[in-house]
Amino acid sequence: MNPQQILAIRQEWDAKTINVRAWADALKVSPETIRKVGRRDTYRNVAEGRQVTPPPQQPPEGGFAASAARIAGLVKTADGMVEELTGNPLDE
Repeated sequence: MNPQQILAIRQEWDAKTINVRAWADALKVSPETIRKVGRRDTYRNVAEGRQVTPPPQQPPEGGFAASAARIAGLVKTADGMVEELTGNPLDE
């Protein structure tokens, strides 16, 4: 569900004009899921009138250097596998 759908469900729920079955069928979820959205039991991070930003992602432990080292190791492993399968090293 996207935030616009969640807000629309809540608006209809509050106005007591919601067709729970129609929403459930349209979104391919259970009617109880729609009820929980209407009661605000789920998707609490979607709030009327304010934008909720996700928390920033933490960089991997060791930062960029550790990521670069892991990638270099994977490339070396892949090169070895290609050489083993073909009998030809990739550096030639």
